[in-house]
Amino acid sequence: MIARLYEEDARGLHDEGLIDDVGCTLLLRCESMLAVAEARRGRAECPVCKAAVEHTKRKRSHMNCGECGWSGSWGAYRKSMDGHHLIAPGLQPFCREYVRQFTAARTSKERFYWIDWLIHRAHWQGTAHHGQPGATSFIEGRAHHVNAFLSALTQGTHRDPDTDTSTQYWTEAMLARARKWRDAADKRRRKKEEEKPQS
Repeated sequence: MIARLYEEDARGLHDEGLIDDVGCTLLLRCESMLAVAEARRGRAECPVCKAAVEHTKRKRSHMNCGECGWSGSWGAYRKSMDGHHLIAPGLQPFCREYVRQFTAARTSKERFYWIDWLIHRAHWQGTAHHGQPGATSFIEGRAHHVNAFLSALTQGTHRDPDTDTSTQYWTEAMLARARKWRDAADKRRRKKEEEKPQS
């Protein structure tokens, strides 16, 4: 759906239904990521009524919902969150901003802008995994495949000035991170050469 959305944008088209499908899917994903973050801080969301359930974060601690009576262990609750790529601490500020802005957007153009904004930031920022793009929390696939896919999205697209600003920010962030990785690699190589035993 994301690829189709950008292909239509490249032709100067805005499919409101597609924009809403992509935007709402990302919205639900952001809300899930924020809920997981809150749960890991000690306030889990009841799986039945969505009420907040406080817990001690101990694996065997028992959780009880005061609203609907649901109960379970924190260990089992936490295990249910594993394997879904919902843990990305650095993305939380972007997820919160997206939820706030997308739900307030009144036009399809505004909603597309915030979709584009989130994808760009998630691509190059907000990850705790040493350079893995945060977008892997939104798009299934290996990091290098996701990177290649997202990089291709901005090639030849028809963009208004507002979206161009977002693209420029993304490109600058990409180049800055690439320089950082290159400098770190050079430093490691020099250190390894210095540590080689002299013959």
